[in-house]
Amino acid sequence: MKEKFEDRLMKGKIRITCKKEGKKVGVWEARKEDIIEAIMEVTAAEMQRGFSISLRGLFYKLVSQNLILNYLEPYQKLSSIVDDCKYSGLLDWNAIKVDGARDMRIDYSVDGIPDALNDTITQYKLNRQEGQSNYIEVWCEKETLVDILRRVTDKYHIPLCIVKGRNSSSAIYKGYQRFREEIDTGRPAKLIYIGDHDPSGLDMIRDIEQRTAFMLKNSRVDYSRYNASYNSTLEYKTLLPEYFAVMPIALTMYQVKRYNLPDNYAKESDKLFNWYVQTYKTDKSWEVDALDSSVLTKLLEKTITGLMDLDLYENILQREAEDKAKLVAFINTM
Repeated sequence: MKEKFEDRLMKGKIRITCKKEGKKVGVWEARKEDIIEAIMEVTAAEMQRGFSISLRGLFYKLVSQNLILNYLEPYQKLSSIVDDCKYSGLLDWNAIKVDGARDMRIDYSVDGIPDALNDTITQYKLNRQEGQSNYIEVWCEKETLVDILRRVTDKYHIPLCIVKGRNSSSAIYKGYQRFREEIDTGRPAKLIYIGDHDPSGLDMIRDIEQRTAFMLKNSRVDYSRYNASYNSTLEYKTLLPEYFAVMPIALTMYQVKRYNLPDNYAKESDKLFNWYVQTYKTDKSWEVDALDSSVLTKLLEKTITGLMDLDLYENILQREAEDKAKLVAFINTM
């Protein structure tokens, strides 16, 4: 909602010196009212689709429109302008996504039995992956994309994991346990990965795949106990590539070029910088936040549905609807 607390200066000239490694690299000049107009247009479009947008995502939208320079100083100024828009009552306070770590947490409660029963109907959902031949998880580098991705993962009942930076061994192990349990039943595990196109972001694909595959290959579990089709653990190891795969769907160089995404300089301090430059012939990097939310959700949904039997999925949705109707009828008899 919009709520005004005070009047703030909403127009005037912006002139910001941009620096890289302490050296002046440019000057960003703009009219504040033009930037505010663009902020309102971008956020209104996102909210029309039911999304809030991260400050980083908003920044890249304006960079793509050549309204702002892609440096830290303009980004910080944009944050200040967004605050001005909120406090002056111009911008909806829910338009910009809040860091999930700063959200309030409170335990669930209801006003009584009817309230609880109505919640049950609203939340009632069967396992929409029941009977599917593949086990699917989505792993994403950015917490700011959670709300966007959950529109798809919740719809199909797909686990969503946020992996900030290089995953700990414990997190990899937990993933390995889930994948192993599914592979034991004969279901291949498909890990859909979404992250930045930069040295560390791309290396995370290799790291996740390599460490998880290592655990699967070297597990001391005798898989023949779980699935008669495996004669031995050795045979299981031979079949591993077929039963576990990491599927990176964003951000790719193709997407960077197709959508003309704004770039950053890759961090020279990153130990993988030289590998990145040699492999991709550039010292530029790109953040997945810059990809339009509608493009990202369509891409993710297409990938997920391509791994599913949609007839089974539709049958489960039908069962859900029938069960909810029974719950409504039961409540009406109380």
